[in-house]
Amino acid sequence: MRRSRSNEASGQEACLAGVVPPGRRLAVRLDRLEKLQAGWQTRLEKLDFDALDQAGRVDWLLLENDVHRSLAQLARDMKPDWKFADDQPASAH
Repeated sequence: MRRSRSNEASGQEACLAGVVPPGRRLAVRLDRLEKLQAGWQTRLEKLDFDALDQAGRVDWLLLENDVHRSLAQLARDMKPDWKFADDQPASAH
């Protein structure tokens, strides 16, 4: 029987809950997502774009755009937001 995505996600959360302290869970999740997207980017770079038919090229371009957008969003999400962080540097007060 195949697990649904929501069950998989809750299973991953349960694994993180037992191993990773609550303050680090988001960082671990973002790191996993970054590795996943970087893997897709590597796979796309290895494909011979010119050998693809028109539909394949469209799919390649759409996936490449999604991967780049996701990586850019992850980069923004990984930056500390000092106005919401509990551990603000002294100069930020």
